[in-house]
Amino acid sequence: MHFGYPHEHLHEGDEHKKDFATRTSDRMAITSLLALLTLSPCEAFIPIYVSGIRYGWSGFALLTGILSAGTVTGMVIFTGLTLTGTKRLQLGMLEKYESGLMGFLLCVVGLLVLVFEK
Repeated sequence: MHFGYPHEHLHEGDEHKKDFATRTSDRMAITSLLALLTLSPCEAFIPIYVSGIRYGWSGFALLTGILSAGTVTGMVIFTGLTLTGTKRLQLGMLEKYESGLMGFLLCVVGLLVLVFEK
């Protein structure tokens, strides 16, 4: 009896299950990281991440911190500039027709996708 404590010997097939779980976990981690980097707006940084692999996790953390700070800073600056610029424009009349305008623009984008897809 082992009273809930782990025991030392392996059962038949345990080694295969452990190996499969490790490979699946590694594959999922790599796939997730690649998906995150590929689908993010900063896919241009993938070569930088790949070249920085020799610095290990601390280098990865540093690169991620720099990228995050740069992204947030850029978003705040460009959002501020956009808000400043749109306040100068008199867009009150467009607010009345906002729904129709957005529907029209989405239809145009859909048509452009169909045209350029072929």
